[in-house]
Amino acid sequence: AMDLARGFVFSVIRDGELPDDVRAQFAEHMARTIHSFILIPGGVLELDTADGPEEYARRFLLPVRKALAGAR
Repeated sequence: AMDLARGFVFSVIRDGELPDDVRAQFAEHMARTIHSFILIPGGVLELDTADGPEEYARRFLLPVRKALAGAR
């Protein structure tokens, strides 16, 4: 399951956005996050609201991606 999720996320990140090694790391980070949300629903992140997933991405996922892109 992890390999499939990581491969999917890797495939939807556009070529050139991140170096391949960093792209793979970010894809794994995303895959682990997705699995966590599926296996352990609920929490204080309010992902079940209309803006919840987008707000989560802005606050937590985009900063990781930007940090990885800037590290190269």
